[in-house]
Amino acid sequence: MLKNIIKYVLGILIILTPAIIKGNLFYDPSKTMGGLLIAEFVMRTLSFILGLLVIYDATKEK
Repeated sequence: MLKNIIKYVLGILIILTPAIIKGNLFYDPSKTMGGLLIAEFVMRTLSFILGLLVIYDATKEK
């Protein structure tokens, strides 16, 4: 039980990591330029997918 709760929290932290690093919660293309715009979008998308996979793994183990 505690192991699953830790995995849920870890998944949520993985999803929120780009927002914590960048400082703004939502994707804002007006504050980023050029290649960084693409890199930020890819980073946010990958972290969202990885976070969902961690949460799915925690749910699947029940």
